[in-house]
Amino acid sequence: AVATMLHDQIVDILLSRASTPEQLSAPSCPGVYAFFLNCQDAIAPFEVPTNGLIYIGKSANLAQREFDAT
Repeated sequence: AVATMLHDQIVDILLSRASTPEQLSAPSCPGVYAFFLNCQDAIAPFEVPTNGLIYIGKSANLAQREFDAT
């Protein structure tokens, strides 16, 4: 029950800070990032959760991770 609560709290925090790639401003420090989808059938036949969360990652440098991803 505690692990589920912690998981839900993390997801809530990530959802509250979600932005589009154009709005993204990643600091040059360690952190956690997530990918969300707005379209439920974007990666069919895979099921997308209702909240759209499909990936959570961590990086030693979020700004560098953003650079590497482009």
